[in-house]
Amino acid sequence: MKTAVVKHTGSRVALTVELTPEEFEPYWERAVSVLGREVHEPGFRPGKAPSQIVVGTIGEGAVLDRAARLAVGKTYARALEEQDLETVGEPRIEVLKVARANPFIYRAMFAVPPEIILPDWRRIARGIPLEAAAVTEQELSSALRYLCEARAVFTAVSRPAARGDRVHVDFVLRIEGKTVAGGESKNHPFILGEGRFLAGFEDQIIGMQVGEEKSFFLSVPPDFPQRTIAGQTLDVSVALRQLEERSVPELNDEFARSVGRFADAAALFGNVAEGLRLEKTEAAKVARRSAAIEAIAERARPEVPAALIEAELDRMIHEFGHSLETYGRDLSLYLVEVGKTEAELRADWRTRAERRTKAELIIRAIAKAELIAPGPGEVEARMQQVLQ
Repeated sequence: MKTAVVKHTGSRVALTVELTPEEFEPYWERAVSVLGREVHEPGFRPGKAPSQIVVGTIGEGAVLDRAARLAVGKTYARALEEQDLETVGEPRIEVLKVARANPFIYRAMFAVPPEIILPDWRRIARGIPLEAAAVTEQELSSALRYLCEARAVFTAVSRPAARGDRVHVDFVLRIEGKTVAGGESKNHPFILGEGRFLAGFEDQIIGMQVGEEKSFFLSVPPDFPQRTIAGQTLDVSVALRQLEERSVPELNDEFARSVGRFADAAALFGNVAEGLRLEKTEAAKVARRSAAIEAIAERARPEVPAALIEAELDRMIHEFGHSLETYGRDLSLYLVEVGKTEAELRADWRTRAERRTKAELIIRAIAKAELIAPGPGEVEARMQQVLQ
C-alpha cells in the first residue's frame, strides 16, 4: 500500500491511498462472497453459486463498488497511522481508480487540527483574577425561601381561585380559528401569580371555580420571543380542572429538623450558606478557567477548520434537543414556536460554536505540549462512573 499527503489551505488535507492489484484482490473476493448470499441461482444453495455466476447476475460494477467500500474501510485508518495524521470530522472519500486486476486508488479529504503556537499560557492564566465567592443576604434568603416552597403542602379546596393557589387547567390557544403550534395542553399545573404565562392569562384564571370554562382574547406584544404569535391576538379557551391551596411551612427550628439533621434554624442557615459559598467558588473557578482559555486563544489565534465548527454546531443542536426532551418538548416544535429553521438556529449559534471550538483546540494543544493524558485506570474509573 502506498500513501501520499497533500496539504491545502484551511487545515485541509488530501490523503491518496493506492493498493496494488494483488492487495485489492482479497476485497474483490470478499465482495463476491458477501453479494453472493443475495443470489438465488437454481441448483445452488444461497451463497454457494460460483463467482462467475454471481458477477454475471449482479454485475461487475456492483461488485467493484462493494470491494472498494471494503478496501477503504480496512485501509483508511492504517493509512492515517502510517502518515501520523489526526483527523477532524468525517472524511470525504473519492474513488479515483477501480478496475479488476488494476491498482485501486482513492483519495480522502479531511480537516486536521491546526498547528497552534502557544503563548506563555501560564503567565496569561495567572493574570486572570478569581472572583471572591461572597454570599449575599438576598441569595441566602432566596435559597431558604425556595427550600420552604419546595416542601409546600397542597390541599384541594372548593372556592374561587386566588393568587398563590396551584391550579390545573386545560387550555387551547387559537389564531383565526386555528390552534397555535404547541398552544394546547391538558391538566397543566402552575402557581397563580408566578407570571409563567403570557401577561393577562393568569389574571383571567383568578376567581374561576373548578369545572368552570372560560374564553377570552389576549394581545401578544410585537417583541414576544415566540415569533409565530408575536403581535397577534390570541383566542383563548380555558377550563379549570383542579384547585389546590398552597401552604408553605414556616422557617423555624421545627422545619430545620424536618429537613435534615439540624439542631435548629441557625444550623440550617449555616449549612445553606456554606453550600452557596461552595457553589459560587466552583462557578468562579469555571469562569476564571474559561476567561483564561479565551485570553490564551486571543494570543494564539488558532485557525479553526470549518469542519470543526460544523461538528460543534451538531453537538450543540443535539445537546439542546436532548435538554428539551427532558422537559417533554421537541426540537422541531420549539423551532416552530420561535419561528426559526434549524439553519437559522445554527447561524445564530455559529459565533459561540467557534469560541467553544477554539477553547477545545487550546486545551488540546496545552495537553499535547505538557504530555497530559489519562492513564488506563482513569479511563476505566470514568467508564464505570458513566455506567453507574
